[in-house]
Amino acid sequence: MTRREIIVADWADNYRALSGVALATMVVMFGVAWFKPDAVDPEKVLMISSIMSAPLIVWRCFDKARLPDGLKGLLGPATRDQVVVTKFVSALSMALFTVNIPGLMLLEPRFLFQLNAVILFLTSICVGGKVTDGFPEADFVLILVLTFVSSEGLWILKTAADWILSHLMFTSIGALCTVPIIVIVSVVHRDPII
Repeated sequence: MTRREIIVADWADNYRALSGVALATMVVMFGVAWFKPDAVDPEKVLMISSIMSAPLIVWRCFDKARLPDGLKGLLGPATRDQVVVTKFVSALSMALFTVNIPGLMLLEPRFLFQLNAVILFLTSICVGGKVTDGFPEADFVLILVLTFVSSEGLWILKTAADWILSHLMFTSIGALCTVPIIVIVSVVHRDPII
């Protein structure tokens, strides 16, 4: 398959699920804005939905039912490195879709930029874990770590989260700068079977 065909095939297989996630997020955001519960605001709904959608997107891009031969089955005119980079492009574009479509309701460009940086970083970590042979379960471990950050018992992670929240623009730019590094490292250290 060519690189364009890989991206089109990923979007064709996943557009319903991605549209469902975006629509469900918008409905919940609208409900939260309408009923105004005390501890929840639309930004938190969008943030939780975005963080939870990163592993879902990666799981759908690397679905064994659609790719029984794995990434090796996508080889054709595209080289092994091009297939890996194309999978990154496909997953990152889907992540941006699931964040920006509901995010347009907020009309807060700074928050949306920071959330885009987070979702691109998380998605690239998950894709990198899938294409390298060392850590294919990175997406599930990532969700567990993000869940534990909010717990009170882990004060080191809580302190790090507080620092990140107080320096959001700096950490957003840092996260965006690490995405190409993750892509390059994943291409260099990809699974040799691919």
